[in-house]
Amino acid sequence: MVKGRFIGQDGSCGFRHGEVYELSTQIRQIYGWCICLHDRKSGIWCPYSSLEAVLENWDFHLGQSKIKPLD
Repeated sequence: MVKGRFIGQDGSCGFRHGEVYELSTQIRQIYGWCICLHDRKSGIWCPYSSLEAVLENWDFHLGQSKIKPLD
């Protein structure tokens, strides 16, 4: 499990900009291989074509780390 703040476009794949989610990850074959992030509570998920694409849309904090405010 990974905690992450969604910093991508509001509503993208159902995620809300600035919200913190508890995520699980999978690598799946959907229209080619992708990295999928799944919200453990709501079940919403989003496929990404690369790790760089994930990092453009998420700010990660592992374990019990405190979430820093958005700049």
